[in-house]
Amino acid sequence: MVGNFNDQLDGGDGDDILDVSNGQGNNSLHGGEGDDILLGSVNDQLNGGAGDDILNGGDGGSTMTGGTGDDFFWIANGFIPLTAHTITDFEVNSEAIGIAGLGITFQNLTITQVGSDTLISVFGTDFAILTGVEASDLNSSNFVLA
Repeated sequence: MVGNFNDQLDGGDGDDILDVSNGQGNNSLHGGEGDDILLGSVNDQLNGGAGDDILNGGDGGSTMTGGTGDDFFWIANGFIPLTAHTITDFEVNSEAIGIAGLGITFQNLTITQVGSDTLISVFGTDFAILTGVEASDLNSSNFVLA
């Protein structure tokens, strides 16, 4: 399913691909049941639902909720996000965060506790906020850096 601007896409049952990556933002994507792929643009709401989902927040400012299952969250893929993404339900022991195409290593990440949340920054730019996650619980195994 493909969307553009202010669209609502619902995958329902099954393994779905919901794509607004070429859109103008402010979309709502819900994967539903199954192992879904949700591709955002900017300021989108991505909810994977039940299943092992892949969520890509796009250009920045997207809110990503994996739902039940072991999910994977792309916070940067070849470009620096315009504003930080928010990941609402990151599970430290079973999920991962991806950053690709920027030549970044784990040593380049700044992981900071901000109240009850964790801020992930690279070279002074905020990439993601993990709500309700302790910064001290994160390590290199939580990240895929390519």
